[in-house]
Amino acid sequence: MRLSLSILFSILLLSKVALCQNSLYSELTEVYHTPEELKEDLTYLFERIEAIHINPYTVTSKAEIYNQIEHAKSRFIKPMSSLEFWRIVNPIVVNLHDGHTGLGISDENIFLANNYFPCYVEFDPSMDYITIKRNLHDDNLTEGDKIISINGKPSSQIIQDLTENISGEM
Repeated sequence: MRLSLSILFSILLLSKVALCQNSLYSELTEVYHTPEELKEDLTYLFERIEAIHINPYTVTSKAEIYNQIEHAKSRFIKPMSSLEFWRIVNPIVVNLHDGHTGLGISDENIFLANNYFPCYVEFDPSMDYITIKRNLHDDNLTEGDKIISINGKPSSQIIQDLTENISGEM
């Protein structure tokens, strides 16, 4: 199955390969949320999923998801950024295995992290490379280039890590 994805935020999680100073985001400051706010947001997220989705627990049981939610809440012991929150909560949402239910991260949070991969890419989980779909900032990369590794990490491992963070029926 060929996946064409805008996975700018996913590669952010896997590599620290490029720095960007973008004037649009240069005056942003990272906001931290209290453990109480994080817990409330996670509770609210799943209340909304349950209210909107006809049955979000068709693949993974409600009990298993709630165990994961409680484990995530136990990790909220200090203030965290939105990106840190996303890194903890996204795997729970992905575990619903529903292509219509996903958790994104804003461009502002990506730029605040001060590192991201400067391209949109596509990949086929059965292949051992990633293809540049669209270049955002790096003049050394062009559409169609094949990435075989990033910082010594083989693309096959990156693809495996990415697919574990993508919502869908894979």
